[in-house]
Amino acid sequence: MKKPERIFMTALAAACFAGAMPAFADASDQAVLEASRHFANRDYEKVVAVLKGIPQSESNAALAHRLLGCAYQELGRHSEARAAFAAALSQGDLSTGILDGLIQCDYEQDRRHTLPVALGLRVLADPANTVWALAYADVLTLNNRHDEAETVCEAILKLAPENIQAFIGLGNSYLVRSDNEKAVVAFESAYWLGSPNTELAERIAEIWYGLGDTQAAVLWYDRAVGAASKPSASTQMRAAELRMAGGDTEKGMAELERLAESPDTGVAGRALFLLGHAALRRDQEVTALKYFREAVKKDYAQPDIIAYVAADLIRQGEPVKAAGLIEEHDSILPFNAAVEETLVTGLIQAGRPDLAERHLLRHLERRGLDEHAQRMLAMLSEAQTAQ
Repeated sequence: MKKPERIFMTALAAACFAGAMPAFADASDQAVLEASRHFANRDYEKVVAVLKGIPQSESNAALAHRLLGCAYQELGRHSEARAAFAAALSQGDLSTGILDGLIQCDYEQDRRHTLPVALGLRVLADPANTVWALAYADVLTLNNRHDEAETVCEAILKLAPENIQAFIGLGNSYLVRSDNEKAVVAFESAYWLGSPNTELAERIAEIWYGLGDTQAAVLWYDRAVGAASKPSASTQMRAAELRMAGGDTEKGMAELERLAESPDTGVAGRALFLLGHAALRRDQEVTALKYFREAVKKDYAQPDIIAYVAADLIRQGEPVKAAGLIEEHDSILPFNAAVEETLVTGLIQAGRPDLAERHLLRHLERRGLDEHAQRMLAMLSEAQTAQ
């Protein structure tokens, strides 16, 4: 399964730090005392040698299993560590140290079904510890137990009403249930409780866009841009795109014009692509073509702009360039019989029957001998006869 997120690792790291040296001062069994000295000296193999397979007194059985589990854990032998911790648990040791050990073993071995059990016990053992509760909610979410994760997050917020991660957990749960109205409220609560967060602001913006409120989406993208010391081009691009969708065309296009100057050809190409479509919506075909041609020069290949530029090249009497453009991007272009026929006509008129024949064959491979192919075949035959 996917490993738990940062909040889980925070809890686990804290537990490992706190439990790195188990307390065995109350041990009366000589073997346990000897093993605990080896553990203190980080000689974990000797701990195993002393404790493995020896009879243990009833009073120290749980303690010995715990010590053995910690030694196995330090050696990276997680299956044996887990068995030892489980044995300690069966002896009645419900201490947080045992539970922390079980949790770490289950995490290291990606035990999908047992990790929530150990975490649930850990939360019961220390219900005021919101860090472990958040880790529990995180793992429940990873196991698609979203209702339970939501309940845990709500319980955390009763103890700590300003817990940012609990609000984010709730938001994620609401999103899974497609309750976007509640999700956006939870995420906004998390945003305002913490420092400005670009990623969270972007998530909120997209939820608002999905809810049909483009103005709110633009507002949150502006916050996302403002929260970043160096906003990514993709964030700025999306902000400009939504701004234009919301009706603020002038400002949106100004932002895209700036992005079109980017040294990153992918960014510049995308900006030119959007500018071209904005010009088309204004019936500014000449301007749109200028943007599309610039996008193609930057190797930004989208089927609609390649087809648009190729058609314009044919109209401008440059069928050879159009043929080259179409052939270069053939794998992404939907086949258009009418454009191909116009292209073949232009190539014949330009004195390139060889290229015309190649495009006729491409047409025959895709559409067979249809009416377009028949007309092209007649034109090509006439041109070849005239030669």
